[in-house]
Amino acid sequence: MHQKSNLTRWQNIAVSGSRLLNTLLCGKYDQMLSSRAHEQDWWLEMFIDAVFFWEEEPHCKTSYEWEQGLTSKLHEPNAACRDAQHYFFCFLIGLIMIGLVIAAWWLLRIVVNY
Repeated sequence: MHQKSNLTRWQNIAVSGSRLLNTLLCGKYDQMLSSRAHEQDWWLEMFIDAVFFWEEEPHCKTSYEWEQGLTSKLHEPNAACRDAQHYFFCFLIGLIMIGLVIAAWWLLRIVVNY
């Protein structure tokens, strides 16, 4: 989805990371993992919603609606997604994803060298 948004740098990084993870799991390149979890009614939806427990609306549903253009909750100045806790969790998720990429790279190096 190519839309202009008011997302901050950290929100853009979180959205990009989610889309990368979704693409690595054979999903659409322009869809966030949480949006896909809601759309396909995955068991993962409950887990993702639990991670973002402080948000008033279920995270996956909000992500899906946002991507569909049905809501602009993420653009509101006082939205829960701008809360410091959200950035902390996005940062942790980003670190985990970076760690997984580094681990996969090292594993690939070991396999190729043998």
